[in-house]
Amino acid sequence: MNTPMKMAGARGALRVAVVTETYPPEINGVARTVGLMVVALLARGHEVQLVRPRQGRESVPPPGQALRERLVPGVAIPFYRHLQIGLASPSLLHREWRHWRPDLVHVVTEGPLGWAAVSAARRLAIPVCSDFHTNFHSYTRHYGFGMLSGVVARYLRALHNRADCTLVPTAEMRASLEALAFERVAVVGRGVDTQLFNPARRSERLRATWGCSGSETVVLHVGRIAPEKNLGLFVDAVLGMQVIDPEVRVVLVGDGPQGPALRKRHPEFVFAGMRTGEDLAEHYASADVFLFPSVTETFGNVTLEAMASGLAVVAYDYAAAQHYLRDGVSGLLAPEGDTAEFVRMAAQLARNHELRPRFGLEARRTAEAASWDRAFDDLERVLRNIAGTARLEYGLQRLRLWDQALCIRFNRVVRITPVCWVFRGISRLGDGVFWYSLMLALLAVDAARAFAPVARMAATGLVCTLLYKWLKSKTSRPRPFAVENAVRAGAEPLDPFSFPSGHTLHAVAFSVVAIAFYPMLAWLLVPFTVLVATSRVVLGLHYPSDVLAGAALGALIAQGVLAL
Repeated sequence: MNTPMKMAGARGALRVAVVTETYPPEINGVARTVGLMVVALLARGHEVQLVRPRQGRESVPPPGQALRERLVPGVAIPFYRHLQIGLASPSLLHREWRHWRPDLVHVVTEGPLGWAAVSAARRLAIPVCSDFHTNFHSYTRHYGFGMLSGVVARYLRALHNRADCTLVPTAEMRASLEALAFERVAVVGRGVDTQLFNPARRSERLRATWGCSGSETVVLHVGRIAPEKNLGLFVDAVLGMQVIDPEVRVVLVGDGPQGPALRKRHPEFVFAGMRTGEDLAEHYASADVFLFPSVTETFGNVTLEAMASGLAVVAYDYAAAQHYLRDGVSGLLAPEGDTAEFVRMAAQLARNHELRPRFGLEARRTAEAASWDRAFDDLERVLRNIAGTARLEYGLQRLRLWDQALCIRFNRVVRITPVCWVFRGISRLGDGVFWYSLMLALLAVDAARAFAPVARMAATGLVCTLLYKWLKSKTSRPRPFAVENAVRAGAEPLDPFSFPSGHTLHAVAFSVVAIAFYPMLAWLLVPFTVLVATSRVVLGLHYPSDVLAGAALGALIAQGVLAL
């Protein structure tokens, strides 16, 4: 990985746990991207822990100063035997991260290892960022499991929505996921190593091994030879090109489950197998046309690599091609899913040889502006923002969960009819009846001495009512019974809003003022006030936080009235 990376000092360095089920030397777009990301983070002075499945019999490397690795067991993926899913329990990662606590967990893949990582991070209140690299829900249709597409999509949504942010490479991908109810989706682009992928690497020696003796057109495909890559359309397109120009050569770089069958049907094609590094770059540069018919990509790194290599590209108008290619200027873009147009555009390049160098030159210019440094600047900014703000959000989220759980637990007793009647009666007494009765009783017993306390209590009630009505006009928080399926309303509310608890506000304010003048009433007023506050939660009309807010406001109002 010889991509030049921006260097940075350790000031403000982050501790990032990168969790992935694929990593170099495995050969795929995700592995290459995450490998470059780790290199970039280290070059910028960050500490990285890499959590991934063990590859073969490799041993755990000793921890470096900036890079630590935690290898976990893995099992091969059906149809992807060279890739694994990681097997690790949340408790294992929980123990790991209690010992070495990261500032942020970055989950790259969505297998069991990714789910375990999100679960462990949530338990430890560590912010999580996830990547969406692969449209697995679309892959199911290409492997005969289309009926599972919805199930897979729901699983992916559930995992990513547990993260603080999900990163995608294009705005188009963000819109697609948001349409599926994915939340907190952000765009962080990709880049290409234009020093590695370069037209200067064109090799006549390599072209000769493909059967080229001069200016024959070489059509290239790079990627897995697998159903999701839509290689049937690739074959139709190149056969159409060969009808126009019989000298067209076809080269496929990569391998996969459809490789043996495709080799048998088309022995005239060149199957170059898996290629990496400078060898892969030489294969790109030695071709002339790049056909990419896949419709399941989240991005398609190979499109940018072909552009950087100066090839004329034909692709569908989505993902990387949509973002970087200009139709008719730096390549040809077919409407997504329009197979006839894709074949026609490929034939156009076979018929008009002069288009190829023109497209290739413009494609190269575009790719030169798509640097990895710019992409990793964006990534670093997102990671810093998440690490800096998510802790507060996690704290608030835990308070909300606590609020909901207590409300649900208290409300369970409302299903017992006599208990419901008791709390409903207490709530009605607390709605002014008890307090005004108390003021009248005090006046009846000793009007002369009670006038001042009763006047203060009356003033307190007025201020509480005015503040309560003002707050109600500003709030939009619904009553618990209206939004929590497990909460049942035990009484009819006066309005649809939950914040704050007006009963509690008045009860606390009245009690504080009354006890200030008549301390002997504390034995009656304190328990009654607690019962009034509790009744509002039991009846499903307020969350505990609404009651606490009402109590705090009531105490402040009472202190203010007493100070006058």
